Amino acid sequence: MADAEAMVRPQRLFIHRIRRDGEVRDAQPSDVLQAGDVIAVSGRRELLVEVVGRRREEIEDRELLDMPAAAYDVLVTSKQFAGTTLAAAAETEGARGIFLRAITRG
Repeated sequence: MADAEAMVRPQRLFIHRIRRDGEVRDAQPSDVLQAGDVIAVSGRRELLVEVVGRRREEIEDRELLDMPAAAYDVLVTSKQFAGTTLAAAAETEGARGIFLRAITRG
């Protein structure tokens, strides 16, 4: 999974869940894709259409897509991120699967 996600760098695409042999589970970066796998993927719409849409069929799988999603307002106060670019912050492990919708500077 990690290799598949890395193929579109510097864009961000994430494989969140996988249906394999009728069972749905969270995808792990070390998982290896197999023939017949159905995956839940997130990323910018343009990227999904360009990279995934041309090569694969989109299907409706409610159980596979039944995962939490939320939007939050976040105030960054950690000095750890002072002077860090958004691109660099996006590469941290805690940012996996998180997308920025807007930024406001005070």
